[in-house]
Amino acid sequence: MRRHPRPTPVQRRVVTALLALTGCPEPELCTTEAVAGIVVTVQDALSHAPVCNATVVLTTREGYEDRPTAMGEPCTYAGAYEQPGRFTVEVTATGYATARRENVVVTQDNCHVVPQPLTVDLVPR
Repeated sequence: MRRHPRPTPVQRRVVTALLALTGCPEPELCTTEAVAGIVVTVQDALSHAPVCNATVVLTTREGYEDRPTAMGEPCTYAGAYEQPGRFTVEVTATGYATARRENVVVTQDNCHVVPQPLTVDLVPR
């Protein structure tokens, strides 16, 4: 079996330059991880303390629904994994008025969705 030698740094630069001149982009290496489209931080509107017992619902008009659970600090809710689209985010918690955000847009690049961070302030009742 014949082995091919690895290209030298100079050879790699020449190939990259030729690809750029011809308009061909360098190939993008994608990871296999699943990326959350929406990452919600829920906090008390007055004290700004994290609200960890919230219910977060992410929906689209097309019928997609996700109910992420709190994880990590400060109780973030990550959902819509690899799901681009236009979302409605509804957040409820005992002792607070319901908060709703419309038209949260998740886009995607060549590999994954682009995460949209969202902070939701819940108003105490």
